[in-house]
Amino acid sequence: MSNKFTVVNMMPNLLSGESNQDSEPNLAVNPANPLEMAATAFTPSPNVGSKNSPVYYSNDGGNTWSLKDLIAGTPVRDQTLRFATEGGELYAGVLWGGGGISAINFDILRTNDFSGATTMTVLASRKNDDQPFIQAATVPTGPDAGKDRVYVGSNDHAPANVPSTLDYSLNAGIAAPTFPTIRLEARTVSRDGFQTRPAVHINGTVYASFYAALTDGTFDVIVVRDDNWGSGGSPFNALIDPGDLKQGIRVATGVNNPFLSLFIGQQRIGGDLSIVVDPHSSANVYLCFGDLQSGNYRLRVWKSNDSGVNWTSDIRIIDNATNPALAINSHGKLGFLYQQVTGVVPNQRWQTTIEFTHDDFGSFTTHILANTPAATPVKPFLADPYLGDYLYMMTVDSTFYGVFCANNTPDPANFPQGVHYQRNANFVTKTLLATDNVTPVAVSIDPFFFKVEAGTGKVTTSIADSGNFGRVCKGGFVDELLTINNSGMGMLLISDIVSSSPDFLAPSVVSYPLKVHEGDSVDVMIRYQPLAPGPHTATITIISNDPASPHIIRVHGTCPTPRLNLVIANKGSFGKVCVGSFADEPLLLNNGGRCPLSITAIHSSSADFVVPEVLSYPLLIAPGGSMAVPIRFAPMSIGAKAAKITVDSDDPAGPKTVAVSGVAPTGKLAVTGSLCFGVVKACHPMERTLSVCNVGDCNLHILSVAFKKKNKHWKLVNNPFPATLRPGSCLGVVVRYKANEQCSRCMELVILSDDPELPVKTLEVVGSTDWCGNECRCCPEDCCDDCDKDDDDKD
Repeated sequence: MSNKFTVVNMMPNLLSGESNQDSEPNLAVNPANPLEMAATAFTPSPNVGSKNSPVYYSNDGGNTWSLKDLIAGTPVRDQTLRFATEGGELYAGVLWGGGGISAINFDILRTNDFSGATTMTVLASRKNDDQPFIQAATVPTGPDAGKDRVYVGSNDHAPANVPSTLDYSLNAGIAAPTFPTIRLEARTVSRDGFQTRPAVHINGTVYASFYAALTDGTFDVIVVRDDNWGSGGSPFNALIDPGDLKQGIRVATGVNNPFLSLFIGQQRIGGDLSIVVDPHSSANVYLCFGDLQSGNYRLRVWKSNDSGVNWTSDIRIIDNATNPALAINSHGKLGFLYQQVTGVVPNQRWQTTIEFTHDDFGSFTTHILANTPAATPVKPFLADPYLGDYLYMMTVDSTFYGVFCANNTPDPANFPQGVHYQRNANFVTKTLLATDNVTPVAVSIDPFFFKVEAGTGKVTTSIADSGNFGRVCKGGFVDELLTINNSGMGMLLISDIVSSSPDFLAPSVVSYPLKVHEGDSVDVMIRYQPLAPGPHTATITIISNDPASPHIIRVHGTCPTPRLNLVIANKGSFGKVCVGSFADEPLLLNNGGRCPLSITAIHSSSADFVVPEVLSYPLLIAPGGSMAVPIRFAPMSIGAKAAKITVDSDDPAGPKTVAVSGVAPTGKLAVTGSLCFGVVKACHPMERTLSVCNVGDCNLHILSVAFKKKNKHWKLVNNPFPATLRPGSCLGVVVRYKANEQCSRCMELVILSDDPELPVKTLEVVGSTDWCGNECRCCPEDCCDDCDKDDDDKD
């Protein structure tokens, strides 16, 4: 929304027939009640025979104005007025009366009665002063809270050198306040300019500026300052010029100000001076003064941001212009009001312009309030000033209020921001009309009130890729700049930025509101930090003073999922592994997703298959990466084995398993050699070797090799068992038959092992005795003992 402009011709309807040169306006707005306003101009009383001078008064925010005879004295001359910031008291500095400067009365006045029944109270009075310019403030806090401070700058003509002076009161609201006069000019000069302009900050900092004339005809622009309302024994000495160590900084030197010797557009140039202090910081102060260089008269705006010590020159220059006024609103916006002659004779025009900037004219907007003919009406002889030696502008909160004088032709083209007339006027025929609304009235100079109510900001945003944050993994984040631009015509006040989802984080702001000036932008960071896998959407809501608020931006992003793949050789078969041995196979953990995979546990369903020991979980696998972990088959018993290896992870699909298997084989018993001894000569031994072998894949444990029954005729010689046979190995057992038995008997040799298929193997051992072939005589059966003895002897 753009700024709202209100422009009102202040002349009341009852004065529709007047054609005075009602110039040199001033304005006061009551900060405690901005609907209440007072203004002045060179307007005589509408009451015939009145010995008082009128004040324009409005109680509806400047939409309508009436005249109140509040100033005791006539004719009126220079006059300025200002409300205290609290309490509703109106103060005025007024020149009135006829004759030369020595005869004109200078009064400081006060009132809070706008009925017109009584005139303003005279607080101080003297003569020989020029251009009284008033400022007022109410002390907000501290022991002097509630006291009105009033400052009236003027040019005192009483001394020969006409110095700049300041009349001020530290408690102007009491019945009989004192107004001591302090001379601000500390140097020896030929004279000072007409203007002495004070500026007051609510913290007690008071500035004042004036022109000091040099002997070569040029001027210095001087600024003085006091940091405690002008109290104390040596007020307004806070600024000392480093060049001459005198009171007041010489801001600009060698300024050429014509002071009444130059005319532009029928307006005499009489100095031009305006000073304003930033309500947010008393260290920031702006100054505008006039300077004639090479035949070109211009307004020059300077700035100090260190309380007037140093100044940045010419942040703005306007040629062929006069009547500057500076004001700063509560948003820090600087307003610059001036009247400029445009075009060439005889088609010159007075253009009343206001400019707004928030960056010292690095950028600014320009608005024309009036564009009226400069040659009409023709100024009466010696009727100076034409428009006035000054106008005025001030602010209350964010709104700018001001007053200017201009040609009053009722032509809509003359007022680009629109205008409202109280007096009778026909905008079709462009004619002023008398109170009968019929009789034409000559064009003249009227005062015009204006008000600029700050427009609101307008939110315009931009964010990369239409708010698509792309893919972001859980535990990570990505930031995107959200640019918020103020495309409106007023300050944008952002009171909150909110996200609808915890996955998208709005910026952390220490203090709201965020202030964005017209045409400016602010960058804020939006963070996508997904809490869980999947697609995410959210709205970022900007709440502001934009009439279309809230402003919503849609954002989205995706948190990809990790994907666990398990890979193992030979379909998970470990083959044959003996008990007591082991075999390792790598299990490949692959991340087939776009985000890191977190392995939280690995389990086995069987003690025969051992998973690796991990000292600390989780194990992280990068996207597309793999990790090999060993799985060990260490069978605890023989036989076929199977298990499931389970891997837990943050794969949303859950745990993944792979089947593994293996066999724990045994040894296998094989026996070679014959145990059939045949016929053995009596009394002689015979031996045969039996090979006990392991033809299996694993160790074979031979637990024992022994005859099933004891028999003295049969004996195992060199029996190595019990013993363990490795695969493919054999051990021999020697079996001896002693042929000394009369009758042969069949024996059984038993082999015990852990061969699961043949744990007990029984072998027949057969042998017989040939008694006839014995060297001994053939003995009957009862001589066996003797044969045995013989055999023993032979052995």
